[in-house]
Amino acid sequence: MARDRVIFWVALLILLPTASLGAIVLSWNPQVPVPALVGHLCAGLCFVLMLPVYLAGGWYTSDVPGATCRKLMQMLKLSVATTGLSAVLLILYAVVVEILFRMLMWQYAATPRVPIWTSGFADLALVGGATVLAWHCSGNREFLTALLWLAVLAAMWAALQIPAFSQDAEGRVFMSRWLNVLALLMAVVAGVFVAGTGLAYRRRRQGAWPASLYVLAQPPADGLGFRYSMGILAAIVLLLGCTQLVLPLTGPAGLIGGLAVLVLAHRQWNENLADVGIALITLGVVSLVVACFPSLPIWWTGPAWAEVFNRVLFGLALMAGVWFWFAAFWRQQLDAGLAWTTTGHLVHTARQVGFFVAAVAVLISFYLAFWPALPYGSVDGGAWRWGWGLAANGLLILVLLMAVRRTMKSTIGWLLVLAVASALMFAIIRTPHGLLGHTWALYWPAVTAVVGAVLVILGSLLARTEDWQALFEPVYLSGVVVMPLSSIGGVLLGDPQLMLSWVPPLTFGCLIILYLLASLLVGPRTFAAVAVLCAAMCFWKLQDATGWTNIAAPYYYAMLIFLSAGLWAWVAHERQPARLLRVIRWAGIALAVASIAAGFAASRWGDGISGFLSGRTEPVLFGGSQNDA
Repeated sequence: MARDRVIFWVALLILLPTASLGAIVLSWNPQVPVPALVGHLCAGLCFVLMLPVYLAGGWYTSDVPGATCRKLMQMLKLSVATTGLSAVLLILYAVVVEILFRMLMWQYAATPRVPIWTSGFADLALVGGATVLAWHCSGNREFLTALLWLAVLAAMWAALQIPAFSQDAEGRVFMSRWLNVLALLMAVVAGVFVAGTGLAYRRRRQGAWPASLYVLAQPPADGLGFRYSMGILAAIVLLLGCTQLVLPLTGPAGLIGGLAVLVLAHRQWNENLADVGIALITLGVVSLVVACFPSLPIWWTGPAWAEVFNRVLFGLALMAGVWFWFAAFWRQQLDAGLAWTTTGHLVHTARQVGFFVAAVAVLISFYLAFWPALPYGSVDGGAWRWGWGLAANGLLILVLLMAVRRTMKSTIGWLLVLAVASALMFAIIRTPHGLLGHTWALYWPAVTAVVGAVLVILGSLLARTEDWQALFEPVYLSGVVVMPLSSIGGVLLGDPQLMLSWVPPLTFGCLIILYLLASLLVGPRTFAAVAVLCAAMCFWKLQDATGWTNIAAPYYYAMLIFLSAGLWAWVAHERQPARLLRVIRWAGIALAVASIAAGFAASRWGDGISGFLSGRTEPVLFGGSQNDA
């Protein structure tokens, strides 16, 4: 009798909602899309079939007495899971297809629409209610993760209620800000769930006193799947925010999502959550810097894009300074180098994020510096643009200078050198007809050689200090490698028709001074060998500048070959003495001198082949030509 009674009540509970839903189907408005009708049926059945399971006293089958009752409960649970998943998958399919259409179809008239019914929120609410009842019955923490993704799906459903395109008063069509709204809604969902689980965790700890003190040692109630889901959700918000950086809702979305993820990392340390949390806060602050200044136009132009890059550079420089400062300030939370608090764990993360933000800022600084010279760029002048651009570059240089002082890392020193170079190029590119731009356009190989000599002197001064040792490597290597390579490349690979005749010998003359200073002030002394080669090149290029041709090209080539061999033997002999190297050294130098002497002799007394080579040929050396005598 008890079994028949249970079967009767279960059948009644199933029959009544099924009959009600059948009546709704028969009287349904034909204009309503079929997916909406199916979604309502599945969501309604999911919630209604969950009621007898909840009233029966539990989700577990062992709580229900009798084999027949347990089988009925299993059937009901299977029906609940099937109908709930059907409703969710139907809504998810509509969401994915609609988002794909909106992202791939850029034409306003050709964009198809998938039915996004407003009453879908009721379907998600019914499925969510059934999930809450199941969580209350079973106590399984994984239902929290399911509720999180249902809330995310509801946020996406709400954002898709906004049309993909909008029209202004003049009839112009542009994309709406539904993605920006979606990022904000997802961040709010993350914040609400973190706050809710935090309040529950706090109440559980407060109720532990005095009878259940073991609760204080238990981890937070949110499961592993919840933390993974929060990380995925934060990454989605970060991606959407980066694509919608200039829109006003990106700032609040980044700050809310970043704080939520950092709070979750504080409860139970996770470096991945800390990374994405700091990145979201950086995104939020940069977006606020972009949006808080005078509004940007909807229809983008070249000057508007330059303004955006300038604001982004300012925001990134600001946040790089903040994270470098926090990394230095939080070091007090370290105990003999080991972290024992959340802020102690964040020291390494803040330093990494600060370096990454500074690197992106340097990249944008170079992009902004060359903006007027780019094919799609525009004239970027005016007092406002000069002041704002130099201020952003100056802030970045100051931040990197302080970071080098605190961290003593040469990688940050390289970023500082690049930032200074970008600031100089910002001024040079924007003054093409001024003194600075005119000097650079005509004499830039010689200018870079002079800059290299200055960097060598500065590197020698930095080598004697203790606080700025991190700057020695980037400054000195820039002086002896980067600047000379750019000078030599400009002289040997540049167009001779566009270069003044005395610029090449002047450049190699400056390089002689550069490498002599490097060998005397810092070392190694073998840089004197490079100075000798630069002197040989200076002598050859001086003939082109003066029109004085006394040495034919074959003799000059021979002199370079023998001189290079001798200098190589000299450099190698400094490290590994050997008799053969000494022989090569002196033989190479002697043959180089003999080649020069033979070249002078052939130009003065030689006829025949020597005269032919020296007077009636135009030997080519690295793209340059020897003028006729």
